[in-house]
Amino acid sequence: MSASRVIMTKTFARDNKGNVAMIFGLMAIPVLGIVGTAIDFGRASSLRQELQSITDGAALAATNEFAKSGDADAATERLRNFVSEGLSKQGRSLLPEPLPGQPAPSIGSDLNKVQLENGTFNEATASVNPKLTARVETTILALLDQPYFEIQTQTKAGLAGKKLELSMMLDITGSMCDPGAAQPCSSGAKLSAMKTAALDLVDIVFGGNASNTRVAVVPFSSAVNVGSFAAAVTGQPATSQYSYACGNRNRSTCFATQYRTNCVAERTGSHVYTDDAPQSGGYSLALWSTSSSASCTPASAASILPLTNTRSAIEAKINGLRGQGGTAGHLGTGWAWYTISSKWASFWGPASAPEPVAPTILKAAVLMTDGEYTMHYGSGANCNGSTACSRSTSDALTLCANMKAQGIRVFTVGFQVPDAAKPALETCASPGDFHFPYDPAAIREAFQAIGNALIAGSAGPVIAN
Repeated sequence: MSASRVIMTKTFARDNKGNVAMIFGLMAIPVLGIVGTAIDFGRASSLRQELQSITDGAALAATNEFAKSGDADAATERLRNFVSEGLSKQGRSLLPEPLPGQPAPSIGSDLNKVQLENGTFNEATASVNPKLTARVETTILALLDQPYFEIQTQTKAGLAGKKLELSMMLDITGSMCDPGAAQPCSSGAKLSAMKTAALDLVDIVFGGNASNTRVAVVPFSSAVNVGSFAAAVTGQPATSQYSYACGNRNRSTCFATQYRTNCVAERTGSHVYTDDAPQSGGYSLALWSTSSSASCTPASAASILPLTNTRSAIEAKINGLRGQGGTAGHLGTGWAWYTISSKWASFWGPASAPEPVAPTILKAAVLMTDGEYTMHYGSGANCNGSTACSRSTSDALTLCANMKAQGIRVFTVGFQVPDAAKPALETCASPGDFHFPYDPAAIREAFQAIGNALIAGSAGPVIAN
C-alpha cells in the first residue's frame, strides 16, 4: 500500500466532524421529549391547583349557604354557581347537569368542558363532597399517543360543630323609651327595634347550630340586676342596720333597717377588671333600699339570664325587657364577661356553667348601647347618670381588652349613638366587629350580620379532607 493511501485511511478514521451533528440529532429527541413532558406536566399541575381551589371554595360556599339558610337546594345551587364562575375565568364551562337517575355526562373531546360529580348538598350530614374532572391537552406527549391528561380534584366540607357561648348585653336605659314616655316603658321605637334585632340574632344562631348553642342575656341600665344570685355576688345579708342623725337638731343617732336589692354596682379590690369568681375582697357592691320591697333599677323582669340552651327562655327574657334608668355600661360589660367565663362555672350551676376556652368553643359577647356611659358608683367618679362618665367608659375599655385577651370575640352595637361615643365602642370591639346602626332596619341588619359571623365561626364551613 502506498504511503499516500495509508495517510488518507488514517485521516478518514480520525475525521469526526459529522459525528457531532449525528450525536446531537440523536440526543435531541429524548431532550425535547423530557422538556416537552415537563411542560405538559407543569400545565397539568397548574390546572390541578386551580381546580382544587375552585372545588374547595365551592364546597365552603355551599356549606356557608346551608349554615345561614338551612336550605340544601340553595346550597347545591350556590355550589354549582361558584364552580361555573370559577371555570369561566379559565375559559372553561361545566357540562350540563345529569338527568334524574342518569350518570354525569362525560367530557368527550371538548377539553374546555368540566365534569361535576357529587355536587348535591347532603342535608342529613350537613356536608358536600364535590368532585371535578377536567382534561388538559398535551403537546409533545401527544406524539406518543397521549393527547391529554385527566385531572380530578375532590374535597369535603361540612359544619364545624363548635360550641357557641354567647352573651348579649342589652341597653334598657330610659333613653330607649320614646321621648316623654312614662318609665319604665315596655315599648318604644328604639326599644322595640332592639328587641326585634336581638331575636333575629337568636333565630340565626339557633337555626344554624342549635344543639351546640347557649346564650346569656345581660340587660343593664343604672345597674345590673343579678336576681337570686345577689347574696352570693355581694356577700351581704338580706337586711342590715344603718344609722342616721335624728332628734332635736339631729343631735341623736337613730337606727333603721335597710334591705339589700338584687341590683349590684362595681366590684371591689384587685378583682375590678378580672373575671375572678365572687370572693372575699372581690365582691360586687350591693345597692340598698329603705323599702322592704327592695325594688331597684333595672327591675326583676330584667335580671340576668345565665347561659341556657332553652330558646324560649331567651326569647321571653328579651320580650319582657322594659326601659328605665341611666347607663352604667361598664357594669353591663363586666357581667357579659362573667356569664361566659369558666371561672364562674360553679357559681352559675351545671346547666349554665361556661366551659374553659378551647379550640372547640367560640365565646362571644355582643355589647349593645344607645349612648355614652353615664353612671358609676365609685368614690370620686361624680357620675350621676345625666352626663358622659369617663370613669365608666375607661372601666368598660379595660374589661373589653381583658376579654379579648382571653380569645373572646367582642361585638359592639351603637344604636343611634352620638359621635362622641363611637371611638370607645370601636376600641372595645374585636377588629372590625363594631356597628353603628341608625334606624330599626339597620340595627336588624347589624344583629343579623353578627349572627352570620358567629355561625361562620361556630358552625361554619370547614374543609374535612
